[in-house]
Amino acid sequence: MVQTNLAHYLEPYVNKSGWLMPLSDERGRPMANNGDILMRSVLHDICRQQNVQLTGNPEHDFDFVAIPPNGALLDRFKAPDLITKELKRYTRKPLLIFPSSAQFLKQNPARMFDNRQAPTLWILREPYSMEHLERDWGNALRDVGVTLALDHDVVISGAEHVPRYIPNAQAGGIRGRSLLVGRLGVEARDIRNEMTTVDSYENRAGSNFKRMIVTGARSLPPRALRPLRRISTFQRVNRANRELLDAAPSDIRSKFTHLDRIWGTDLSDTSLVNFEQFCRRIGDANLVLTNRLHVAIPSALLGKETVLVDSGYHKLKGIFEHSLSDLDNVRFIARS
Repeated sequence: MVQTNLAHYLEPYVNKSGWLMPLSDERGRPMANNGDILMRSVLHDICRQQNVQLTGNPEHDFDFVAIPPNGALLDRFKAPDLITKELKRYTRKPLLIFPSSAQFLKQNPARMFDNRQAPTLWILREPYSMEHLERDWGNALRDVGVTLALDHDVVISGAEHVPRYIPNAQAGGIRGRSLLVGRLGVEARDIRNEMTTVDSYENRAGSNFKRMIVTGARSLPPRALRPLRRISTFQRVNRANRELLDAAPSDIRSKFTHLDRIWGTDLSDTSLVNFEQFCRRIGDANLVLTNRLHVAIPSALLGKETVLVDSGYHKLKGIFEHSLSDLDNVRFIARS
């Protein structure tokens, strides 16, 4: 479907080992949703094909540092601060940032690479992110040894591996099964030109009492937390899904009349569903309406009728135009 350069970018690391930096919060919990898990799973498949070894253990001997593919390289999120801190320990190791999107409205991304004595290759997965970094921060990035490159989202580059994770992967899915996935969180709205803080559970709680409840609930194991989260987000999920339906063309809305056939939660949110449920629901569907990029991508690659509604910043539009626009089964709904 697309001509990917990822194998070319991996050539310097063939028969070498890289430490895949874990992006985790202050409690050591992965800052990853189910879409990120799919990206990293496919990344490992690609690297194995290219004889590139990735390890998650920094105690192992490794030749380079790698940042996993992600959509969190925004100056409003925590990932850039985490990366800045971790890279201070590995200034002499080459750095490879796997295909990601980026938006740095106020903070200079070059700060992540200060004092590095080895080169950095930062691969972007759509042209809007690359143009933004080059235009706004290009000179500063070059001064700290960063080279920018353009490729595709890792799941798209590794499309051949996707059926391994998505059961019932044929285009038809289960006849009549429509999948509606409205995302929760900060990227559910237009954040292209605003600068706000991270949309954490604590920020949304709204009061000290609620913060205490939320903080306590988050300490529960995922299996116990998910039912509570599904109850607490029920109204927000319904609102997000209704907004999606309102943005969809009339011919798509008409296919969502039987609400009992809609899986109405944010499938990519690991606090709501696990990775197996994420994959199974996508595999079962024959029509997918979503503003969650990593629900739309596997659906599109598997030939399912897919409608992607724009949200967040420029990444959805960029990846559609760069990687998915030639697929007859995919439609993109721009902001009105």
